[in-house]
Amino acid sequence: MTPSRGTKDSARHLRRRRVWSRPSWSLPAESGRDDDAPGDPPRGKPVRLPPSVARTHRSEFRRPRSETNSPIARDRTPTMVELSTTVDRNLDRQGFTGLDREAKARYAGPLRFTPTVGTVLILVGLIRQSPSWLAAMALIALSGAAFPKGMIIDQVYNLAVRHLVHAPPLPATPQPRRFSYLLSTAALAGSALSFAVGHPVLGFVLGAAVATGGAILATTLWCLGSWIFTALTRRLSGVLS
Repeated sequence: MTPSRGTKDSARHLRRRRVWSRPSWSLPAESGRDDDAPGDPPRGKPVRLPPSVARTHRSEFRRPRSETNSPIARDRTPTMVELSTTVDRNLDRQGFTGLDREAKARYAGPLRFTPTVGTVLILVGLIRQSPSWLAAMALIALSGAAFPKGMIIDQVYNLAVRHLVHAPPLPATPQPRRFSYLLSTAALAGSALSFAVGHPVLGFVLGAAVATGGAILATTLWCLGSWIFTALTRRLSGVLS
């Protein structure tokens, strides 16, 4: 006797109900061991959740699209470096007193870019003993002294390099750091002039002084020119008061 179509549909419906009425945990035959804690779930096959419940759980762990594609998230540094007391004090002496510790920790790495590149370029000019090369470096330093946001190497970092490393743009150059650029401009101009008129020793001394200051700034963020600026302003304020 062949079962009718209604009988087949009823049997299929009963099987589906029996499948969804099974308990949440399926115990294998060998899972009842003595080392299982009373509150631990039994060890067996993973539970298959209904599609609607599975979608709900996946959405809870998915990051919102706005967080991953926002400009703030793209410019965020991959790792936050802990700011030491020495670096914090050195940044304050350069004039970055308006930044909190979190912002200083974020800018501590990018602020080393300009002195590092500048030091390397100055060393190239000293090795070549090129007055024109050192004169060009003097103009680059002058751009930092004249324009708070127009230092040429800073602009190279802001327009190109920072997008490669997903870092924030450099802040404006404060007055103590601009005074340091002014001192570097004078020393590099003197070095270029010394090589041009046939006094290489003086040219090496002036150029090496700027390169040494840049190397110290790149490694420790301590700026000699900013220290001189602070000392002069304190002396002048004491005399005027």
